[in-house]
Amino acid sequence: MYPSSAAVAVGSQQVFQAQLSGVPDSNSLSYSIDGVSGGNSTTGTVTNQGLYTAPNFPGSHQLTVTDNSHGTTSNSSITVYSNVTVDFGSRATNANPVPAGLFGAQYLESLHTAADLDLVKAGGITSGRMYAGIISVFASSTPNWTSLDSTIARVTGAGSIIF
Repeated sequence: MYPSSAAVAVGSQQVFQAQLSGVPDSNSLSYSIDGVSGGNSTTGTVTNQGLYTAPNFPGSHQLTVTDNSHGTTSNSSITVYSNVTVDFGSRATNANPVPAGLFGAQYLESLHTAADLDLVKAGGITSGRMYAGIISVFASSTPNWTSLDSTIARVTGAGSIIF
């Protein structure tokens, strides 16, 4: 399952993807949350395409996907949160400023929509890093950067995120 864990704001959405050997699983799939098929208002809901919608209150949940053809399952942990608080030691205003660019984001390739990227930008994140997929790039004697190039173009095209 990708991602294997996620932090999701109350009422927001996260896409999960079943994978077989690192590629999307194209078999018939079934999703459940905390053992409830499709979820409910307490756990959040998930479609059979892996789109999770968090409930309107915080909590911890386990998403399970079942590959109906193989009978195998995979899990992802979900933490639903209502707010984010950062405490830098209760410093006085401007006493010890945090320099721009100190924080970054990882796994930006897992963000599927412009809205997801907008949330990262709204948090003041201007730099990121991602999995380069070197095994795929160098699968033959001639490196093929196409998949990485398109991901970087999508993420940086949303503005102000650099690698």
